[in-house]
Amino acid sequence: MHNHPQEHPREQERLEALRSLQILDTPIEERFDRITRLTSQTLDMPICAITCIDEHRQWFKSIVGLDIEQTDRSLSFCEHTHIHNRVLVVPDARYDERFASNTLVTGYPGMVFYAGAPIFSRANLPVATLCVYDTCPRRMPQSDMATLHDFARQVECELHTERSNPIEQALISEIGATWRSSMIDPLTRVWNHEGILTLMAESISYHRDRAKGMGIAVLDLLGYEQIVQQLGLDQGEDYLREFVRRAIRLCDSSVSIGRLDEGEFALLLPMHEHRSQFTSLLNKLCMLSDEIHPLRNARKSVAFGLHLPPQNRCESGQVCDRLCDGLYEMRKESDDRIRVQTMPNTPTDRAA
Repeated sequence: MHNHPQEHPREQERLEALRSLQILDTPIEERFDRITRLTSQTLDMPICAITCIDEHRQWFKSIVGLDIEQTDRSLSFCEHTHIHNRVLVVPDARYDERFASNTLVTGYPGMVFYAGAPIFSRANLPVATLCVYDTCPRRMPQSDMATLHDFARQVECELHTERSNPIEQALISEIGATWRSSMIDPLTRVWNHEGILTLMAESISYHRDRAKGMGIAVLDLLGYEQIVQQLGLDQGEDYLREFVRRAIRLCDSSVSIGRLDEGEFALLLPMHEHRSQFTSLLNKLCMLSDEIHPLRNARKSVAFGLHLPPQNRCESGQVCDRLCDGLYEMRKESDDRIRVQTMPNTPTDRAA
């Protein structure tokens, strides 16, 4: 059994500070994924994560190089970083009595090297860690430790900044972490069916009350089933995860994405500009799904979007019905990949 550290001397305050950030059990966000990507690339580390530790687990707000959402708290390297309150480097965990029997070291993924920089609350309590891992022993020069520290400060700034999407911010603030976790798709880590439909109803009401237009779309990755049938479920899930992460990079931070079912996704976005930009985004997302598809002659993805003008008075149920009908119509037709209509009844915009 590996050596479990003592708790932080102000553990209860630390946990309260973490919960107050309302970051636990929230969807992945590009603003955090960008930092883990850059840290991984800059320090030439295969795995990088933003880790939060609550009472029982370590949960990854963002992670690159490993498909995992959380582990038991007892396996956490980062808990030791919290105790030290500074950058912690473990050159070879196999020969460190604190970690030698840790199953993340002895088993998959075989973590050997670790370096972590604490991320602090406004009261100077460690609420998260920016950490990097490798599967072989390494040394970390002071310059790299300073770089890791600098990136950790960027994460800290983001943690203390409200989300740019006010509807998501309001929903996350209103519901507890347990309810939030039931609204997240465990595979892609975006909103699930319940989560995105709840957000859709809130978004429609929000934009209607402010006399603002918005766009709602459903996107069906029709080639997903082909991957599962020909290459297996694991390859299909890899495809969906890769699509979602790259889709989030394509979209503005005000756009919400949710997985409805299998390869079917929903998008919600404020209409700051003309709806032609809405059509253009859907076109880019469909092209992205083709670009990363592992099979030749894959079925092409289709997208059906609705533009809700500022004067729109439709309820979310009506919008959902129209989205379902529109997507069904497109699946039957082979000439269109993208179609955008205005609610309730105006001519259709088409894009090849």
